[in-house]
Amino acid sequence: MAVAPATAPDVSLAEIESWLSTLITPLTVAPATRDRPEVLPGALLWSAMLVCLLRREPYQRAIWRLVSQVGLWHFPTIPISAEGVRKRLKTAGSAPMATLFAQITAAGHWYITRLTAKTTCTSVHVLTNQRGIRDELVWLGRYRADKAGHLVRLITLLTSSGERRYVTNVRDPRLLPSQRWSGSMRGGGILSWRSS
Repeated sequence: MAVAPATAPDVSLAEIESWLSTLITPLTVAPATRDRPEVLPGALLWSAMLVCLLRREPYQRAIWRLVSQVGLWHFPTIPISAEGVRKRLKTAGSAPMATLFAQITAAGHWYITRLTAKTTCTSVHVLTNQRGIRDELVWLGRYRADKAGHLVRLITLLTSSGERRYVTNVRDPRLLPSQRWSGSMRGGGILSWRSS
């Protein structure tokens, strides 16, 4: 396994979105059920959120505009109100996002992203807990139904403005020391790169 680069490779936003599209498209196929189909599928909602984060537009209205007015990639626009998107974000499960991160890992890519406050996790092993940095291996999700398929690393930073939590699939601290990237991960973006 190669060592992570010091900086992200020079990749255009269009290339990242194209790569995400190939990973996400299979997730948007709704399973056949007898229930009413979702107006806005979870995979499409989370995809729109990721794209808005990549475009530095981390707002609910940006997600709404993308899915209802512009359309995401090859998907048609969804007739949904801004309030509908807000409610869907509030009630959406994290299973499509967990599946996406599992696919990123399976494709041989590494990622680092900020973790939301409501995300639950189960600690498996604490790597370090000193000087305002807690570095540990965790399972995302607390219950069997919402548990992610891969063990990940959770790095919690105590700052003057509060606690910031980041998750990465680089589990070996020698390949990615938490001190090396903790200062550079400001905001809520996602950093992804090929591991080999």
